[in-house]
Amino acid sequence: MEEKQPRRKMSTAEYKALLLKRIHTAISGGMNPVKAIETVITSKQYDWLIDHDVDLDEMVLGAENAKNAKAFAVAHKERKLSPEGYKKKYPASKQELYNGIVEYLKSIGAEVEEREKQNFRDIDFIVKGTKYKVVMSMPRKPK
Repeated sequence: MEEKQPRRKMSTAEYKALLLKRIHTAISGGMNPVKAIETVITSKQYDWLIDHDVDLDEMVLGAENAKNAKAFAVAHKERKLSPEGYKKKYPASKQELYNGIVEYLKSIGAEVEEREKQNFRDIDFIVKGTKYKVVMSMPRKPK
């Protein structure tokens, strides 16, 4: 009598193929895809398939509906800004300091360049033909 050999452990690809074959067989037998997944494989096997990037949505929804679902998910992920863009709120003390520096520069005859979008951080100005730039920053409090 021949000695029995220990059963070889399945590779990841073989195991994935086995589980998907079970599901496809149940679906082709007329079972609802959701019901097939629930009855043919265990929850642990389902989690294993998800962890190994198997797209079961396409199986449940069908190819066209899965494509629509992905497009819908991507459309809702996009960040929607107001028509005029993001409005950052700057501290009142920083705004006052910025405006005070701009007023002082104008009082000494400097030509302050207006920015398209005021950020209360950068001040570009020209004094006696020389261009300068001042950048104000508010370092974080030390921990």
